[in-house]
Amino acid sequence: MALFDRLDRAAGRVADRVMGEAVDILPRIMLPKRPASADPGRQVIGLTARFVLEAELDNLEGQRRGTDLGGFTRLAGQVALLIIEAGEAAKLPYGVVAGDLVQLSDPRRASHPRYCVLHAAKGDLDILTLHLSRESDA
Repeated sequence: MALFDRLDRAAGRVADRVMGEAVDILPRIMLPKRPASADPGRQVIGLTARFVLEAELDNLEGQRRGTDLGGFTRLAGQVALLIIEAGEAAKLPYGVVAGDLVQLSDPRRASHPRYCVLHAAKGDLDILTLHLSRESDA
């Protein structure tokens, strides 16, 4: 298994070099009924990760009433993920939690959008996946 782990880490580094981009993790404190504020106990960390934004189209179920098939509703959205390889995730001195802010800071981008972390999950190869929601630019 050690050989596979080494090969996977090497492949992850190559994928980050080819498809990765610079991101900043900005820790925040989320309190009920208050706007999010910066967390003074955790510092901003810059790292390289793969940002994924995919379109998603789904049918909204539960529209039928008896034999009445009045139509259907389609729901369109986007799935935003940040995939952080194990080597980059090890640079984080703290755990990323829901409410933290991710800013895409790659200089090749025309804009630097900001995303809120909804959920953070670590896989079996220590790959950290962050599920994101777009923050307003205001």
